[in-house]
Amino acid sequence: MNRSLNCKEGDLAIIYKNYLPENTGLLVQVISKYPFPMNNGMNFDKNIGFVWLVKIIVEGSKIRYLYRRNNIVTGEEYLLEGPIADKNLKPIHGEPKNYKHHKIEENAKS
Repeated sequence: MNRSLNCKEGDLAIIYKNYLPENTGLLVQVISKYPFPMNNGMNFDKNIGFVWLVKIIVEGSKIRYLYRRNNIVTGEEYLLEGPIADKNLKPIHGEPKNYKHHKIEENAKS
């Protein structure tokens, strides 16, 4: 089954349904297809699907990532850019100036 992607390069998007609640609602720009293998220790499930490299567009925000080995968290990292699955992104249409300094709250994303 071949489904279309939610986003494309250059899109502004909202992270949603992320396994870490603090990432949900963050505003990002889609940069490119994620160029590295997904077996780098980051906490990704096996059915992740297509993955984008994204960067934060809101000042003071960072994307949180957990690292695991044998289902044990071995570390965490807060990054300005990193991988996010397409299935966890909703594109935003319109002027980015309206979104620059705000995290979108969960109930405002529907």
